[in-house]
Amino acid sequence: MSGITLDDGSAMSPEWMSAVMTKNKNKSVDIEHLDFIPAKQLCKDRCEVTRILLKTDDEAIPKSFLWKNIAVKDLPHVESNSLGNDKYTFNRETDIDSYENEMLFYQNYSTILNNSGIRVPKCYLTINKYDPKDKDNSKFSLLLEDLVASGFVKKHILLTKDEVIHSIEYLANLHGKYWGKTGTLDKLWNHGTFWSSEKRTENVINEMPQTWREFCSRFKGENVYFCSNDIIRLGERLHNQRFLIKQKLNQMTTRTFVHGNFKTSNILFRQGESGIEAAAVDWKWSGIGHPIQDIMFLLLGAFNAGLGLDENPIEKRVISTYCKHLNHLYKIQYDIEQATSDFKFALLDFAFVILGHFFRGQTPDTIRNDSSDPEVLSLAISVDNVVHLTRYLDRLLVEIEPRDTLDRPVETSISPMRFYNSYE
Repeated sequence: MSGITLDDGSAMSPEWMSAVMTKNKNKSVDIEHLDFIPAKQLCKDRCEVTRILLKTDDEAIPKSFLWKNIAVKDLPHVESNSLGNDKYTFNRETDIDSYENEMLFYQNYSTILNNSGIRVPKCYLTINKYDPKDKDNSKFSLLLEDLVASGFVKKHILLTKDEVIHSIEYLANLHGKYWGKTGTLDKLWNHGTFWSSEKRTENVINEMPQTWREFCSRFKGENVYFCSNDIIRLGERLHNQRFLIKQKLNQMTTRTFVHGNFKTSNILFRQGESGIEAAAVDWKWSGIGHPIQDIMFLLLGAFNAGLGLDENPIEKRVISTYCKHLNHLYKIQYDIEQATSDFKFALLDFAFVILGHFFRGQTPDTIRNDSSDPEVLSLAISVDNVVHLTRYLDRLLVEIEPRDTLDRPVETSISPMRFYNSYE
């Protein structure tokens, strides 16, 4: 790759990098040579990421950095659903806001987190050139630590037991640090997570019942489960409970710093002197939220399976582990039963996105074809997983619905999460 063009039209040079590193290290740094390697796999089609390799005699200077550049004119006006065939109108302003939020995260919080042992990419430079009156020439740029060069390995879907435990501990550390201190997060979104109700487009919410009905129609030949009237009406039933679900979320007293997109492909691990160390990337959706939202999203993707009938109540075991870490690290008492209840409503809230977006346009063929894509959220990569997940959502809804609205007898217990690989 020939190089990177800077704002003034000049090419990124060893002298420019020397000046940046000198300012960061507060000492004179001499960079002899730069090489540029595209790293498209790190950012897909929304931005450009380039790995910069350095040649320098200074042992204290990393030999690899990531240059992340987001040109606003290149952000799509229409969001393509990677899990299906069709497209729908996406709130482009929210997309732009997410990159501004990421800039603010690195400017105001990344150093604090790293100094607290909560590993995120170190940030060496941020450039915010956003002008709402001149969007075609607006952009955001970041010079970040290359965590892979620092010894971390990026995961995609499958996590080992130890990696799950360290991911939970990572979240407990992040959440605990800002538990009850959300006033210090005023630079970030007041409603973190990419799926918060404030960020959902109206068509996703209003069309969700019909989107799910169409999904069932396409999949009824795959499994008789999708012919059940209560399952066909799952989107409608969820929509009917939207005010109660939002009320329950608003009543949660646990608000803290959330990552907002804590999926397995955003988690990295390395072997440290004291054991496995976790790190997280992609902080566009970070902000204030309910800690159980991060736990819920991790669980949906970490085990390469959905939810459903099983005798292994994994969500309670993971929540119990999380609560123990909170208490151990910060002496925070988060009641396990309350956390489990919060988990259920956090999942029902996220279900609006699952049924209205993730399954939009899906066909049996697209699910089979997408099953090899490591970036596809694991809950949607097989018909069996869709059945397990929606069966669990069905039974969560049964807990809060009037009894006379169902076409079948009400079961008295909720089946726990089912995962192909037990969490022992």
